[in-house]
Amino acid sequence: MSCYEWEHGTITLPSSYVPQLRQALNNAAAKRIDKITADTTRAWDHLKKMTPAKRAEVRTYNDPVLRDMDDETLWLIQAYESGKYRWRKPTQKAIRESVITRNKGYDGQTNTVFRCGGEATITLFGNKVDWNVPENNHACERANGHPLAGTLFDFLDRVLWTSRSGGQIVGNNEYNRDNDTAGGGGNYIVREYSLQAAEARRKAALSNRRYSWK
Repeated sequence: MSCYEWEHGTITLPSSYVPQLRQALNNAAAKRIDKITADTTRAWDHLKKMTPAKRAEVRTYNDPVLRDMDDETLWLIQAYESGKYRWRKPTQKAIRESVITRNKGYDGQTNTVFRCGGEATITLFGNKVDWNVPENNHACERANGHPLAGTLFDFLDRVLWTSRSGGQIVGNNEYNRDNDTAGGGGNYIVREYSLQAAEARRKAALSNRRYSWK
């Protein structure tokens, strides 16, 4: 079923955690680049054995090798031009930039951007991390299933938040917006990181353990 959805939020980290998060994301990105490199090489080694005419007729759903590839790999090895598919082996630069890039923010500073597929991004700037999933069909579902997203949220769940750190990730989707009840349909909190939220989670966990014997 279709579900157009989006998420966005900027989280302020305690300064001591910034290099740790950067290292964790760099390690995850390196593993992702290695996997995409291996997959695109395997795909191209398979495709280049075909004649150009036969290769142009290949579709991912009916090819035993390509149908097991994830979307990121397929975006890199195919193009659709003038009504035809064109398959190619991507450069290492293209593979790397599909996972990690750098850009300049509004303040002129250069930021590191980790890409979670073709849409979602994780951006590091100063002591802040920005999670952004532009609206699309099942966009949040795809983004949250990405290994770099897993690295980010696993890390944030282990941070010891202070009174001056944390933040919220908010989102919405087409079904929630259709809510016509009083106060319904507005943006909602997807994740919250703060000293208060951590304490509430700790108390809830203690309460659950206290009554788990019943």
